[in-house]
Amino acid sequence: MSEKKYIYNGELVTASEICDIVFSNRAFKFGDSLFETIRYSNRNILFLPNHISRLKLNMPNLKMKIPSYFSTEYFLDKISTVIFANNYQDKSVKIRLTVFRKGSGAYYPESNEVDYVIDVELLENTFYNLPSNGLVVDVFKDILKPIDRLSNIKTGNSLLYVLASINKDIARLDDCLILNTSGRICEATSSNIFIVKGNMIMTPPDTEGCVRGIMRDQIKKIAESNKFMLYENPLTIHSLISADEVFITNTIQGPQWIRQFQSRIYEQKKVTQFFVEVLNEMIRK
Repeated sequence: MSEKKYIYNGELVTASEICDIVFSNRAFKFGDSLFETIRYSNRNILFLPNHISRLKLNMPNLKMKIPSYFSTEYFLDKISTVIFANNYQDKSVKIRLTVFRKGSGAYYPESNEVDYVIDVELLENTFYNLPSNGLVVDVFKDILKPIDRLSNIKTGNSLLYVLASINKDIARLDDCLILNTSGRICEATSSNIFIVKGNMIMTPPDTEGCVRGIMRDQIKKIAESNKFMLYENPLTIHSLISADEVFITNTIQGPQWIRQFQSRIYEQKKVTQFFVEVLNEMIRK
């Protein structure tokens, strides 16, 4: 079996070559990085322009200089290259594009120029699927998420989500919901959250500290074009308990139906199923 391939600063490299890069860079040492997690299905790189736009929007917030060649077209070529190099072109793939500050130094960096790595790994399913039994979730109370200009960015500092995920297993849950410093629910460990009440869909606004999810934006667009009433409102524990339906979303897994939150059981999943079907039609095209 041939050695796995990566893209590092535009060039194909092997797994053994990437090791030296990993241990010497600022992403490994300080979490001085941000990343995009992108899905490839049915020979399509899903929502790539949205991912690159978000990346370029967030880099200045970390004082990173955006290379002139960073574009959708450039990354389409590089991602396609690494997918074909690994012979994954007929598979479904999770793509991670990590951008990190060049050089070493201590906390104060030597440069604000950037390097990047593209990693790919196989996914099981071509299309999005609802979990057959739904997810069982509860809140993670040990650490609250700050609301600041870093809150909406997917950075390399993911300790909050790591600890929440560990808590998920300890509590025998399928996922944990993150509370912000105001005590409101802002997201799950790797997903945005939506609730359905009557004919309304609600999700927390950016000002609640949630990551600006690419799939979250797609859900908003689909809702608008299908005449759903979608509002951005802060969500409390009571908001979830009084909801008719709750689901979480990310680009890799799509919409995921929540069956139980604390003692509240949700029988309804029809809105979640609707979004799954629309998204799968987008993959088929």
